[in-house]
Amino acid sequence: MFGIKKKGRKEEVSYTKKHPFDEMVIDKINDFMTENMLSLSLVANKAGMTYDRLYQLLHKNKLIKLKEYVDICDAFGVDLDFFVREKKTTRLQGKKKTDYFEPF
Repeated sequence: MFGIKKKGRKEEVSYTKKHPFDEMVIDKINDFMTENMLSLSLVANKAGMTYDRLYQLLHKNKLIKLKEYVDICDAFGVDLDFFVREKKTTRLQGKKKTDYFEPF
């Protein structure tokens, strides 16, 4: 699942595969964006990260850092446990995209 590389005196852990829990959360984030018609560029801008980084997190084998997860949840205006709950994510109830994302 992961390998340890020795780098000088410190050991560096490099992950080669996402944990199934991470994949579940990423899938829910992607579903949420699709259901609410949110673009990668809009979410990346609102979360304070680059488009490329968000794309790597959601579509490549990159691990999501806690700060990045918090920034994404803040951008969506949802609680941190929103994507880890057992129930399926749903559309933004009674709110429009503009309620969460102010025009730039």
